[in-house]
Amino acid sequence: MAKKEEQEALLTTRDGMTLAVHSWKTEQPSCLLLCIQGLGGHGGYYDVLAEAPELASVQVIAPDLRGHGRSQGRRGDIASFRLYLEDVDSTVAWVRGRWPTLPLILLGESMGASIAIHYLSSRLPHVQEVSGLILVSPVLSASITPRPGEVLRYLWLLISAPTRPAMPITGREELGCRDAAFNERLRHDPLFVRLVSVRFLNLLSLWLASARRQAPAIRLPLLLLRGSCDYIARERGTRTFLRRLGSRDVEVVTFAGAYHSLLHDPATPALLEAIQSWLQRHLGGPPGAATEAGSRPGLEAGFTSERPPA
Repeated sequence: MAKKEEQEALLTTRDGMTLAVHSWKTEQPSCLLLCIQGLGGHGGYYDVLAEAPELASVQVIAPDLRGHGRSQGRRGDIASFRLYLEDVDSTVAWVRGRWPTLPLILLGESMGASIAIHYLSSRLPHVQEVSGLILVSPVLSASITPRPGEVLRYLWLLISAPTRPAMPITGREELGCRDAAFNERLRHDPLFVRLVSVRFLNLLSLWLASARRQAPAIRLPLLLLRGSCDYIARERGTRTFLRRLGSRDVEVVTFAGAYHSLLHDPATPALLEAIQSWLQRHLGGPPGAATEAGSRPGLEAGFTSERPPA
């Protein structure tokens, strides 16, 4: 497969913020995959999906959320996480202006999963354009325990400078990713956000809890992909979300031994096959019922398909 040409455009949100949007030129695309990034990252990291042979006919689009990547906005601090929903809605409108008829799937990775969930449960103008949801390593409850020094720094900043981006979010990459090359890419990426404010962390904690409560409003077909050795996302938060889901068309795929960064992991080829299979089924006909354990066609050793807990 020939390498897809990466294109970067700028759009303006309804509140006047300029966002950078990445897309990879796809000839005769069959559907649109709009990717919402995790904490600190940016849309450029979704080249792994755009270049995958399994997704050759998928048009991948990925904005840099405000304060991230090449987008406008203060890095490492935000007044309200709901501002990210404006970024998503503006990107959906931008996408529809270019591909008005193709089915649109929303993909949220890590923290981006909570943004996708909140967006789909909102009343923003373009929510109805989305026809399916993929969550990759969703963080709906964080599990990393802060070090004593980090706790003391947090308390000092809470009192003295709650909006100053001074809390590091890097330094333990190996807990989240077992791809050494990608860890090096993160360490040397000047666009990666490395510090956040205490206000950001406090708002994030409330945001994740709120995302779990939005589960009944999610009624679209859902594919949830997770690693069995994800030390970043607490499994309890994910299972609480699944128990409350409004959708009955749900597939959960767990990749044995995989870490949080599923898009850069030895399990990534299996993840790409899972996405390809799910897209083919849902774009080729009406959504079906939740998949029974182990019944997904082509299921291979190394990952399992399961129903949400009763």
